[in-house]
Amino acid sequence: MRAVSLSVPPAFDDLKDNFICGYTDIKHKWYCGKSGKHEVNTVAVDTTDGAGPHNIQMFMLASDGTVLNCLPGFWESGDLNLELELAAELNKVYLDPNLSKEQKDKIFVQKQLNHILDHPMAMIKRSRMQGFDRQAEFKKNYIPDTVSNPDLYMQEKGKTASAQRAINVNYKAVSSDNNSNDSSSLRMTRLNPVALYRLRQKQVDPVFKTTDEIFHERMAANPFVPFNEFDTGSFVSYGTDHYDKGESKMTPGTNKLTSKHNINSLFNSIIKASPAGPAYNLIQLGTGNDHFVQSESD
Repeated sequence: MRAVSLSVPPAFDDLKDNFICGYTDIKHKWYCGKSGKHEVNTVAVDTTDGAGPHNIQMFMLASDGTVLNCLPGFWESGDLNLELELAAELNKVYLDPNLSKEQKDKIFVQKQLNHILDHPMAMIKRSRMQGFDRQAEFKKNYIPDTVSNPDLYMQEKGKTASAQRAINVNYKAVSSDNNSNDSSSLRMTRLNPVALYRLRQKQVDPVFKTTDEIFHERMAANPFVPFNEFDTGSFVSYGTDHYDKGESKMTPGTNKLTSKHNINSLFNSIIKASPAGPAYNLIQLGTGNDHFVQSESD
């Protein structure tokens, strides 16, 4: 995470200039996942957005510890930066003396849900739930909030893993860069933004929501909650609790790896170069369904 997201632009610059960064160990928390060994001087790999939600959560907090945003698992640097910007917007709302608590909460919900609609297609593609996480969701004895198509979910639930994968035969075709619906913002089109999002998300995964939608929906249900009251266990409850891409067995220069010891000084400079009093903080912790708020008019 440090090597492939936090220490590279644009997230690095935002963290350095506007955040105080810290971390805490969650290995004894009941919701903490299991993973392979990750030494600080070993390699790191890119993966999909939202992968490994039980192992790491990145909280963006107001100065008093109120949760503004939280990203479960790994996130690509550019996608992470979009969420840092949202946290900055919500911090301004939280500090606005002219707004009541009810007004602030309503704006929080609106911004969290409408932010989903602004995600570029590339981010939606990167947020497709990994195969082993999808399999874990299929094993649940209820229809979880990670499902976008309950009927299809129930149809596929009893099938083998290979049969479940068969419904995604169009995934590679629509994941190419030549997607006609790939505008930088859904609000740039004349189509209904919610309907268009659903169309694009369905192309990526016809059964499950993408992880960017999952976490924003869950955040919308928790407007301006103090960190010590935030239900992290429920927030990260999707997919498998065991995540390991075998980084400890890899060597730098293979499989999109980045040597962590080469970026330690960059990561440490985030702390050293942070301003004395930023408006909001980020803490890196060691490890609904269709309820979009009406979008702004085209």
